[in-house]
Amino acid sequence: MRCGTNKPTVFELLGDPWVLALLGALRSGEKRFTDLQRDLQINPITLSNRLKTLEENHLLQRLAGTVNKQAVAYRLTDLGRGTFPVLDAMGAFGRQFLPESKDP
Repeated sequence: MRCGTNKPTVFELLGDPWVLALLGALRSGEKRFTDLQRDLQINPITLSNRLKTLEENHLLQRLAGTVNKQAVAYRLTDLGRGTFPVLDAMGAFGRQFLPESKDP
């Protein structure tokens, strides 16, 4: 964390494997909490914490259900989508210079 703030640095935020998995899962569009949990095989408490962190940092938007109040969905904001060039560049670097690494 930066001095004097609770905001994570970009490395702390984007270096979290679950955050990277969530950004990738939401890249194709809006998803419900239950779909994210099932698709990523992530503990619901961990998922909730990571989603909250991404929302607090304006990388995603929480969408309350209109018909079913418990059917909460999430989608990336412009800022969240703005991480993709950085993540894509990191993936390309890994494929070029760390060929043994697993890059989703």
